[in-house]
Amino acid sequence: MKFKLTITFLAIASMAVAQKKEIKKITKAVEKGEFSKAQELFNSIDENSVEVEYAGAYQFFKGANYMDLSGGQPVSLDNLRKAESAIAKSRELGYSNLKFEPMLENLIFNRKLQIANDKVASGDTDMALKLVDELYESNPENLDMLYNAGNLAYSSSKFDVALEKYSSLLEKGYTGVKTTYVATNLNGVVEQFASAQVRDYSVKAKTHTNPASEKSNSNLGDIVLKTVWLHVNKEDKVKAKEVYETALNTYPNDQSLKLVKPDVLLTLGMMEEYKEAIENMDSDITDPKVFDNLGAAAIEKKNYESAIRYFKSSLKLESKNYYALVNLSNAYLETGNLETTTAAEQKEFYTQAVSYLEKAHDLKPEDKGVMATLVSLYDFLGMTDKSAQIKSKM
Repeated sequence: MKFKLTITFLAIASMAVAQKKEIKKITKAVEKGEFSKAQELFNSIDENSVEVEYAGAYQFFKGANYMDLSGGQPVSLDNLRKAESAIAKSRELGYSNLKFEPMLENLIFNRKLQIANDKVASGDTDMALKLVDELYESNPENLDMLYNAGNLAYSSSKFDVALEKYSSLLEKGYTGVKTTYVATNLNGVVEQFASAQVRDYSVKAKTHTNPASEKSNSNLGDIVLKTVWLHVNKEDKVKAKEVYETALNTYPNDQSLKLVKPDVLLTLGMMEEYKEAIENMDSDITDPKVFDNLGAAAIEKKNYESAIRYFKSSLKLESKNYYALVNLSNAYLETGNLETTTAAEQKEFYTQAVSYLEKAHDLKPEDKGVMATLVSLYDFLGMTDKSAQIKSKM
């Protein structure tokens, strides 16, 4: 009996040594970037025979295996969930890998974000919102994710959820403005740096020149405008006005807040102040893209009156702005399609749409989408000659 027990013990010990060697081989393969080899080594281990001592390491590399470090194909949501579960189990077993955990977490984060974007594109905003919520919960310091979650909730009419998220962003002082530190390398290419210190060190080392700092645009105006609308939608104009005034007092120089002032005042029903803001607005802006972005946001919210105003302002600065011409035409077209529009008004709006779409067609005569829309409008308005002319080009 003693002899048999010794044999069994030796067999178990030998198996444990073999597993230890395999884990080491996997680790070295990952360190060298030989991910296919690491996967092959991992798949050679029988999970049922893994010793307790190496169970945590096994679960960690099991998660890595599900994430397909070789990049052979995009990881499915199902495999991503399995990877998260395995990594969580490895932590429960007391395993940590300071060298590879950040890499794996970053891989999971980026893939989950990509899947969320795919879900948005396919119309599955519920799953997209769930995934973005998870991304924020995994790193609460990443307020960009909270902002994305708020936008998803807003666009899918989950207004209470959106209000909660936007309010949280305002409480946390989020604006979305980021400072990027850049310098030009010896090949003349502008590169980004993680911090001003790293950039300045590179300049001192004479590997880079022309150090500079660039700031991204603020999201504050968008957040405030939507929060104001959400409170008004709940029939709480007092709270809506308070949100706007607090933002103005806290961020008096925020450009995005200044740009949404007319829309905020319109939402609050402050018509005299709204008219005054409109009159004073155009003189402060010289970049047509600012109006283009505002117009696009207005169309997304089906605020066609504001969209028309913004795109017209853009065209005042750049008359041959193809983007503005097409979208201004679209804003008139959508206004004509509203149920509240009379037949006479619809004809007028469609005529306006044609006038701007024709200018867009002159700039890009090859655009089949514009041509098809023109044909539809010409036919509706009885412009048979013009319709036939466009059809002959299609």
